[in-house]
Amino acid sequence: MAWTAVLIGIALIAASSMAVSTEDSFVESTTAIATSSNVLHVGSSGSYDCRSDKSSTPITIEFDNESGKLVRVRGCQNQYSCKPFQDCVVGMAEGAKALVTLDSSFKYFIMTYHGDARDTELYPDANMKYPSSYVIKVPYHPRSQDLHSARA
Repeated sequence: MAWTAVLIGIALIAASSMAVSTEDSFVESTTAIATSSNVLHVGSSGSYDCRSDKSSTPITIEFDNESGKLVRVRGCQNQYSCKPFQDCVVGMAEGAKALVTLDSSFKYFIMTYHGDARDTELYPDANMKYPSSYVIKVPYHPRSQDLHSARA
């Protein structure tokens, strides 16, 4: 009976030391609240100011969604991980266009596709300049038979 109590005590101590607080967790919530101000419907267009500091020098990119999927455009403000970030456009429908205003704090953009585990990224060039427009296309995924023929 005493050994059972000792084993239960050890199990509780081990379980509490393995618990991860939400502050230390690397898991981020990707659920964004879609409001009428950041949702674009099929064939529509809109303008979005994603700058954290609205007094900074503006840079604009026109995004054109030709992916066939609902897309989220997230601006990352750290070159090593996407934190902090700004969700510039959430729910951008196929055929929609968005004029996104950003500033020099944005290091890259991630386009995520609803119902698709893949994503694409947009980086500035070597001079830290973004293109004035960008066409969002579905990520390329080679078929397995293409991979086998490439090896032959």
